[in-house]
Amino acid sequence: MSVSGQSHTLWKTQPRASSGAFFAALARPLNMKIAVLTHGNVGGWYAATLMQRGHMVTISGGGAIHAPGLKPYLDCDGCLLLGNEADLLEIADYMEATGRKVWRQLADIPQEHDRSEA
Repeated sequence: MSVSGQSHTLWKTQPRASSGAFFAALARPLNMKIAVLTHGNVGGWYAATLMQRGHMVTISGGGAIHAPGLKPYLDCDGCLLLGNEADLLEIADYMEATGRKVWRQLADIPQEHDRSEA
């Protein structure tokens, strides 16, 4: 992530001891920023799983995705494509053409990954 041209690693706040494993996972450095591309109601579950693994997530909001709304997706390191709709495929094709990863299954996304390798 870049702030004023400087590269920074994002860290979550340190969890309390009673917060459990979920919040302990969030205390790790964030790995990648991933767009979850879907029009179904499953986006939240996939996003929660990716966040638990330490990734930042952007979820498609449903309905057609037009050019002004593409910036959050194009700033991502890759995407999880969960549909075959034309607008989702267009975003995934662009991401792949610009060297970003496109995954079709959650299991294919690395759990531990350094953003500099994405």
